[in-house]
Amino acid sequence: LTDRHSTAATDAAHAEQNRLRREQEPAYQITFTCKPCGGRSSHRMSKHGYHRGTVLIQCPTCSNRHVIADHLNIFFDEKSTLEDILARQGDKLMRGYTNGDMEFWENGEVKEAEAADGKNKGEAGQAQG
Repeated sequence: LTDRHSTAATDAAHAEQNRLRREQEPAYQITFTCKPCGGRSSHRMSKHGYHRGTVLIQCPTCSNRHVIADHLNIFFDEKSTLEDILARQGDKLMRGYTNGDMEFWENGEVKEAEAADGKNKGEAGQAQG
């Protein structure tokens, strides 16, 4: 497609530039359990992709692909976010806002994850739906 030839050095430089750019762009962190295999995984997605594009996340355990957002109408007839997709299935999205790690329990309890020394870093609370 281009007349440029890549080398290991230029590929490494471009990879580093892309990594730095991705670190600066606003992003969401999503953690979920794959229903087909039960595997739990965390992923990062850009806010731009989530709100303007179509986002698929592949389960690292079974390779099943999950539609997270579809604003390009590839998979659904109307623009959809994860909230819309889950609402159609009768499910609800749990959100958490933090600078650290959080634990979300099935009973609705939310608390900061334990530190390496086994002590809690914060207070318990309720998830926002």
